[in-house]
Amino acid sequence: MNNTFRIPGTDGPEITVRTSRLGTITVLANGVPLKRTSRRKMLFNVPLADGTTTELQIGNQFTGLTAQINGTVIPLQRRLARWEVVLVFAPFVLIVVGGLIGGIAAALGAGINMQLARRIGSTPTRIAAMIGGDRRRRPGCTW
Repeated sequence: MNNTFRIPGTDGPEITVRTSRLGTITVLANGVPLKRTSRRKMLFNVPLADGTTTELQIGNQFTGLTAQINGTVIPLQRRLARWEVVLVFAPFVLIVVGGLIGGIAAALGAGINMQLARRIGSTPTRIAAMIGGDRRRRPGCTW
């Protein structure tokens, strides 16, 4: 998913924030990848036309991606409601039941739920998909 914006109030570079399906974030300024300047926070130095740089911080990766630059917060994704965040991380209950294998399944389930929470528009459909998937009758299906 690509989110493109410019620094508010300037004719600064076009900034693109790319999010992969696995959650990896890449930031580009005018098509050129930017390096992170911090290991803990997602901070990037954005070069400006006058030769100076300004700091860009990407945050709220799990609840709704935002970019903060020059004191302005720019929402890049729809903010998830609390109940959506709970459903995204609900598969981690499997760690208690299944140990390591349950943890692997939980991480996979949480990733899938995050994608469903972002892509499905209808709330009832989103809830049904995140809780149990498709419940239509199929030949040979007994549940």
